[in-house]
Amino acid sequence: MIVSVLGIMVSVGQMSVGLIIDFLPVPIIYAYSFAMVLTCAVVAVIPLVHSVYILAFCAGVFGFFIGWIISLRTILLADLVGVANLTHVFGVVAFFQGTGFIVSPPLAGLLYDYTQSYMALFMLCTASYGLAAIFTLILCYFYRKQDSQNSIKSYPVN
Repeated sequence: MIVSVLGIMVSVGQMSVGLIIDFLPVPIIYAYSFAMVLTCAVVAVIPLVHSVYILAFCAGVFGFFIGWIISLRTILLADLVGVANLTHVFGVVAFFQGTGFIVSPPLAGLLYDYTQSYMALFMLCTASYGLAAIFTLILCYFYRKQDSQNSIKSYPVN
């Protein structure tokens, strides 16, 4: 049941972020950062949950915002580096993502064997999402700073 909720909510998240970005004047970096922060929060809460229904709810929220992250990644990369460099940068991102997919399961197994607790795994995941959220929030800061400088330059004061 929980995996089904997760999968359905990933799809719902992908469709909803498309509508939000198309119809609301929300910068993509802000939506991406919002999704990263909430995903980090959900991963931090999951080990504290003791009810299957609340766990399904958390999986749904996690899936919803992972859907946002998946959908916005390519658009955000295109905004950051330009369409001309997108294939190269997307290749680098895919390489690191693939490396993470290969390294994570054995690392998680080693961490569990060492600590005999799943809490350490969730703490590592929370730290990873938290670090990613911090980096995206830094990007938001630079986006806002650049946006304010552009608005000043485009409207000179007489």
